[in-house]
Amino acid sequence: MQSLNTGRSFPAIKQWAIVEDRLMQALGPLWEAVLAHPGGDIDAIIAEHLDTLARRLDLVLQPV
Repeated sequence: MQSLNTGRSFPAIKQWAIVEDRLMQALGPLWEAVLAHPGGDIDAIIAEHLDTLARRLDLVLQPV
């Protein structure tokens, strides 16, 4: 109930399906890399897998 009073919603955007699809494609390989290098630098692994994706999604989500 508290979430309903204090939470906020974001407007629906038609490009959200693209965001979800790209994230789903990226998360599998990301987890594989994390599990393959248990003592590795997690921040570097995440950056390696998601930085390029974030830049691409920023372009997709820019207002026209």
